[in-house]
Amino acid sequence: MLKTSQQILSIDVNDQKRVPKSARIVATYVLSILTLLTAIFFSYSVLQNVITTQRTLTKVNTLVRDTQFAVTDSTAVLNDYRQEIKTSEPGSRLVQLITRRASNSVSELKTIKTAIENMTTKLEATPVWDEIKWIIEDKNDSLHEKLGDYIRQMELTTTQVEDTSTTTLTQIPVEAAGTRYGAMLVGYQKASDLLEEKINENSARIENVHRAITALIVTVVLLISIFVVVPLWRRVIREHQQLEEAHNNLYKIAYTDKATGLPNLDGLESQLNHQNSSPDSSTGFYLLLVRFKNLDELYNLIGSHKVDELLQSVSRRLETWDNRQLQWCRSGEAEFSAIISEQQFGAADEWIQALHNSVTGKLTVEGIIVRPEVSMAVSRIKNSETFCTDVLWEHQSNARLASVNFNPPICWLPEYQPGMKNKLAARNDLINRISEGIKAGEFLPYYQLKFCAKTGQACSVEVLARWITPDGTLVSPGEFIPAAESSGLIIKLTYSLFNQVLTDINQWCASGLPIGRVAINVAADVLHHTEFLNRLDEMNKSLPALCEGLEMEITENIALGDQVKQTSKILQHIRAMGIHVAIDDFGTGYASLQTLIDTPLDVLKIDRSFVLPMTESGEGNEVVSAMISLSNKLKKKCVVEGIETEWQWTQLAELGADELQGFFFHKPSNYSDTTEFLHHSIDWKMTG
Repeated sequence: MLKTSQQILSIDVNDQKRVPKSARIVATYVLSILTLLTAIFFSYSVLQNVITTQRTLTKVNTLVRDTQFAVTDSTAVLNDYRQEIKTSEPGSRLVQLITRRASNSVSELKTIKTAIENMTTKLEATPVWDEIKWIIEDKNDSLHEKLGDYIRQMELTTTQVEDTSTTTLTQIPVEAAGTRYGAMLVGYQKASDLLEEKINENSARIENVHRAITALIVTVVLLISIFVVVPLWRRVIREHQQLEEAHNNLYKIAYTDKATGLPNLDGLESQLNHQNSSPDSSTGFYLLLVRFKNLDELYNLIGSHKVDELLQSVSRRLETWDNRQLQWCRSGEAEFSAIISEQQFGAADEWIQALHNSVTGKLTVEGIIVRPEVSMAVSRIKNSETFCTDVLWEHQSNARLASVNFNPPICWLPEYQPGMKNKLAARNDLINRISEGIKAGEFLPYYQLKFCAKTGQACSVEVLARWITPDGTLVSPGEFIPAAESSGLIIKLTYSLFNQVLTDINQWCASGLPIGRVAINVAADVLHHTEFLNRLDEMNKSLPALCEGLEMEITENIALGDQVKQTSKILQHIRAMGIHVAIDDFGTGYASLQTLIDTPLDVLKIDRSFVLPMTESGEGNEVVSAMISLSNKLKKKCVVEGIETEWQWTQLAELGADELQGFFFHKPSNYSDTTEFLHHSIDWKMTG
């Protein structure tokens, strides 16, 4: 290690010698780039000004031509007036048509005149303003003034034609408007020729500027290539060769954790193999893992830039806490590992407690007192195994699984057992089977009816997911629901049930079996999924008329938990669709009364755990009574689950519950059995 440090020091000194030359090359390169950018920016500004002038001249030229055409059209109208004055009478249809044409011509001329006036500011910014300003200048006897006078004469002519009830057409001053035509036509033709000339001159200027920019860019690029790129490329080649040499040296220190100075897991392997400390038939070994449980919390407390100091303090404690001289390594971001023999292991409980107390003792970092929280575990290394990285990584993973069972003072040092990985593998296998089961359509909707507390008549239904494997086994929801939720498969599972539920609802209603509202349980991942609201809206719009609508059941912790604001917005969207929102297992979560009031809800479902303690003597009834009363005062429908006896039904009805659900009334059944139950029910009546 000392030799490696000397080599690194030598490399650093050489790098310092190369800094001035490298700095000059970089400075030259940066200066060249800045020069190129400045030149391009300046050239672009010139080109932009020329292009702006071209656009302005083109627009003005277009307006001048439009004026010529408009004046020509208006003159044609005047000629029509001259002809009609001799033959037509005031108010004739033809005169009215000519008058309308004249009014349109006046409007068009006014629009063009306004557009020309609006171009004055832009023309003043062009270098040809002095030569063409006579086109727009508002002076007596100017071209623009003539146009205005012409428009006024046209308006006068039109006005007199419209008011010919007491005059004859021969009295209309048509000639007064027409006499200005010739002078204007000549003037605008001259203006058009001048603008064409300036446009051509500006086009040539654009071409010259473009050529200059191209030549400038090519010149600068060539200069950069000659004086910067080529030397820099040579420098890169030399640096690459030096970096390869440095890499060979730096590879030797790749076994050390930079923050703590301890070996990493590869470094631990190297040390063990160097000491020939391989397992043999006479000596057993363990991998001991010390794992931080609150490193993220400490990050937030002291800042990430101070965590290295914390880890250094912990590593010093690990190295000095006992005279067992364990070889520690930092095996992960929040993990430290050591290899310990059976002889060193000794009375584990005693020294493990001492180790735990040492590591978790308070530390002061930048004046902040912190207390690390750790879990510990071991994984036994078989005699047939060697100290290689793969083996160490495997045992670290095993110890990590075992650390879940760290529970002092009951269990100070849990040891990995093969069953732990088998349990993990079983969970992974379950997740894979759930995924395949969704694709194969093994998940089916089961239905449990809800009943009116007062009449005992079925009034709505809840959808429950059931998994029936190809061999006919009914998998418990308590087994597959948690796995589906933790793996995210609950989203696909829920969506897979939507179509089947909609089909069953349509068949029930087609058979004349109105089923009230249909309640669907929704997990947190489903509720916040990007497609959920759209899919729910499609399903809601596809419901038949006999179905009273949908109801979303979510647990109290989802609705009123950490994401209450975001969840509340989603629930508002759902209620806007006409869908009811129900809190399932109400009373088992952590809702406050204020959040319960503020959250958009329609139904509170009281969990069966509050029904079981109820007795005929009245003991255990207070909580349920209070919950039902709270629901009624909040004007929410109250549904009570877990009804198993007639006495519970009667008692809950007296307490004010709206609907009841439980095995006493109806057990969850598939579509066929539920349909048969509905057909055999007496006096089926909707009350929900």
